[in-house]
Amino acid sequence: KLESDPALANMSGVETKQNISQNEDRIYELETRHEEAMREVREHHESELADMQRRHEEELKELRQRHEEDSGESRSRYERQLEVNQTYFDKIRSQDQQLSEAQELINQ
Repeated sequence: KLESDPALANMSGVETKQNISQNEDRIYELETRHEEAMREVREHHESELADMQRRHEEELKELRQRHEEDSGESRSRYERQLEVNQTYFDKIRSQDQQLSEAQELINQ
């Protein structure tokens, strides 16, 4: 096969070995660069993923805090309304009691 390739047919065995050695060096260099590039890509993706996860956790924390604040405000409004209703109910009960007492006096 070497004789069928004009470029290789004119080479001596030493030149062929040198070319093979150079090609092997080039392959090793390309594989090393590829591995380094893949490592950089992996590190970049891991970094982006960590950033996304951190942002997600911060957003989740903010949402939970807002929910607690909203729930607290709703609870406070509910408790205030409950107090108003209780006060109103107490007034009605007092007036009802007074009416009952007045009715008893009238009936006597």
